[in-house]
Amino acid sequence: MCGIVGYIGAKNAQEFVIDGLEKLEYRGYDSAGIAVNTGNEKFEIVKKVGKLQNLADELKKNPLSGTVAIGHTRWATHGKPSDENSHPHFNKDKTLVVVHNGIIENYLELKKDLVAKGYEFKSETDTEVVAHLLDELYTGDLLETVKKLLKVIKGAYALGISGLNITIPFKQEVISHLSELSDEAKIIGAVNTLLRINGGYKGYNTDVYGIKMALEKADINIKKKDIVLLGAGGAAKAVLYVCAKEGVESVSLISRDPNKAKLLSESVKTGFPDIKLNSIRLSELDEKNSIDKYLPKNDYIAFQASPVGMHPNVDTAIIEYKDFYDKCEAGMDLVYNPAKTKFMQYFTDGDKKVINGLDMLIYQGIRAFELWNEVEVKEEVVLKLRQLLTLDK
Repeated sequence: MCGIVGYIGAKNAQEFVIDGLEKLEYRGYDSAGIAVNTGNEKFEIVKKVGKLQNLADELKKNPLSGTVAIGHTRWATHGKPSDENSHPHFNKDKTLVVVHNGIIENYLELKKDLVAKGYEFKSETDTEVVAHLLDELYTGDLLETVKKLLKVIKGAYALGISGLNITIPFKQEVISHLSELSDEAKIIGAVNTLLRINGGYKGYNTDVYGIKMALEKADINIKKKDIVLLGAGGAAKAVLYVCAKEGVESVSLISRDPNKAKLLSESVKTGFPDIKLNSIRLSELDEKNSIDKYLPKNDYIAFQASPVGMHPNVDTAIIEYKDFYDKCEAGMDLVYNPAKTKFMQYFTDGDKKVINGLDMLIYQGIRAFELWNEVEVKEEVVLKLRQLLTLDK
């Protein structure tokens, strides 16, 4: 179990990757490393044994500047914890770098063959085999090279680049980097799943499937219901699309930023021009009178689609007024860590149905996996996965 974070964009890649690794450090305390493309064909690589802070301290003294990077926190399997055995691993010219989660079972056999061909190894790990094997097989097309590689190596590993998932806050920002969008993603204006195609990546929004399945499993029917949607980011866009597709009665958009709410409304109206939308600034819901004014009914279904209440800020809810929750008959918080947010607690206190975002997470991942591998995942597999991931055992 290791933590992996990558970044391609316009910002400082080192800062982004280190911040991401901090959130994933629980997946590997043995060592950490980063590779940054500093503007030429080669990567600059820094690796430190021990906790992530050791790497962060080194980068403060000698920062790396670039907009493309990948980082890794290691849980050691092959090779003791050391600077040399830390990821990323690289070829001789440092033009190819590899991070890896898993085990290459036939690495000794492959390593012996590569050594015979003149490749020099600096670590004891199985992963370094992948870096040198990529170098040997590379013909100018990375995707085709990886396909060749996967026919040679054996084991349990996460190396394929058929696609990847995107999370907050990049579900909208990533769109400008894509070659193509699915029909749903075009309307939603947010992407959480990328599929490798010729010439780049195609963007999908599998959050939509995740939300629909989560509601179905919880027996929450939103058809012809009045909806309250809290938040106006990428996740909220997926919720709004589901609401429009399922034929809700109306949607009240509550957000801190009216401009974001306006853009959210405009995006969904391109596909669903007849949907009834009402935009409310969050600051206006400050007392019972204003809640009654903007939300006059008593049977709303509320979706919490902002990061508020997510770990580690678990003691907050986007709306703290009990009067608001009295007007809702059911709710869904897209946050899944913690398993029960403060938003959810308000519903529980009122003996009302509420679910977190775990099933959404699972089903959007299942749909992404199906896209990447052109397979259909059976429901029994989904149930086993849910048992493994349940946070409130």
